[in-house]
Amino acid sequence: MIQIALHERHKVKRVFFHELGHYISSKLNERFYSGFGPKHFKIYRCKNKYDEFCGEVAPNIPEEYENSTMFFDRLPENLVGSIYGCIFQCYFTYTRELNYCFDQFGVDDMFKYNGTLIRHKLGLLKRLKLQEVYYQHFIEIFDNKSLEKLKQIDYILFLVPCEGEMDSYDINLSELDNNIEEFLEEYIDIYSKFVDNFKNVIFE
Repeated sequence: MIQIALHERHKVKRVFFHELGHYISSKLNERFYSGFGPKHFKIYRCKNKYDEFCGEVAPNIPEEYENSTMFFDRLPENLVGSIYGCIFQCYFTYTRELNYCFDQFGVDDMFKYNGTLIRHKLGLLKRLKLQEVYYQHFIEIFDNKSLEKLKQIDYILFLVPCEGEMDSYDINLSELDNNIEEFLEEYIDIYSKFVDNFKNVIFE
C-alpha cells in the first residue's frame, strides 16, 4: 500500500475528492452530453506551494479539436464541470463554504469558469442567477446526503506513484471506474437536473 505521511493524508484526500468531482462530471458529460471525457487524473505536489498537493483531471480532447472553439450548446455542462471540484470537496469536508473553496483551492477552476462566462458575454444578471443555481444544487446534495455512497472509496487504493516524480500519483482509472459505475447510474438524474437548470438560465 502507498505510504503517505500522517500529517499529509488529509491533504491528499481533500485533493482526491476535489478532483473526483471534476472526474465524475467529465464522465457524465461524456456519457449523456457532448463532453470529451477524462484522459487522466493526477495528484502531485504543488509547484508553487510545496507543503500542499494539487490535482488535475485532463480532458480527452481529440487531436482535430480546436482549443479556442467552444460551441455555445456545450456551455452549460462545461461550466458545471469547472465548479464540480469544489462542490465535491465541500461535501466531503463537511462545509457549506463554497466561496472559501473557490478562493483557496479552486482558483484555477473559477478562472476558467469566469473566463468562459466573459467569453460568451453572459451578463451580470445571468451570472448571479447561475450562482444561485449552483448554491442551491450544493445545498440539496449536502442536505440529502447524495454523495454518501462515495465515502466508501478508499482513495489510497487508487494511487499509482509516478515514475521519477516525488509525491506524484496517477489514479488507476479502470479500478476507479469499477467502483463508481453504480453511483454514476444513480446520480445522473440529480446531475442532469443541475445541467438543465444551467441551460434554462443561459438560454432564456
